[in-house]
Amino acid sequence: MGGNLIIDEQLLSPFREIDGFCYLSRNYGEFPNYENYSELVEHLKSIQNTPTLLRVPNFKPTKTYLEFSSIWSNENLKYQTVPVLAFTAEVPILLERRTWRLLEHQCAGHHCNHLAMIATILKPKAKFETAFNKIAKDNFYALNGWFDGPERDATITQQYLSEIDEIGLTCSEFALQHLRESLYPIDATAHTLQKISENSDELVDFLEISDARPVILFLSENSD
Repeated sequence: MGGNLIIDEQLLSPFREIDGFCYLSRNYGEFPNYENYSELVEHLKSIQNTPTLLRVPNFKPTKTYLEFSSIWSNENLKYQTVPVLAFTAEVPILLERRTWRLLEHQCAGHHCNHLAMIATILKPKAKFETAFNKIAKDNFYALNGWFDGPERDATITQQYLSEIDEIGLTCSEFALQHLRESLYPIDATAHTLQKISENSDELVDFLEISDARPVILFLSENSD
C-alpha cells in the first residue's frame, strides 16, 4: 500500500476503535521538541507503544513534495499553496464522494518535521489563495529556517493570526498547534469551508455531522 495511496473505508475499517475512530496520531499534530533530549526519547517511546495507522506495515504516506512536484518545481509557483481539509489525529468515516489521500508533509524549515494526514484537496477562492501565497512567501525561511511552531516566535505567530483575521478567518488552539514554516492552518468549520473554497457543499454537510477534529491546512514548499 505504498505510493499514491487513496484512502477509503475498506482500508480504514479494520483499524477503527470502540469510539468509531482510527488514529494517525494521539496528540493532534504536535511535534516533539528536538532540543530537549529527554522529551524526544519519551515521545519516541510513546509512539512505539501506541497503535496508530502509521504503524501498520506498508501503510506508507505519499510525500507532498512528490504529490505536488508539478507545482513546486516551477520557479514561478515557488510560493504556491495547496489547501487541504485534513485529519491529523483521529479519522472519522470519510465522505465517499471525495478523494482522500494519505500524505506526509515536510515542514518547519531545517527542523524537517513530518506531518502525516488523511486529506482531500480543496479548490480555493482567488482572494484566499492570494492571501495564503503571500503568507507562504513572507514566511519562507522564517527565522533563518528555524520556525518550528507557534511558541517559537511570538511575533511571527501573532502576525499570522492578524493576517488571517483580516480576511475573516480564525485559528484556535487545535489548529494553531500545526503552525510552522510551510504549514498554515485555519479552523475547519462548515462556515469557513463555504467561505474559502469552491464546490464545498458536500464537505460542509460532512463536517456538520462529524465528531472528529479536522483542520484546513495551506501547504507550501519547505525551505529545507
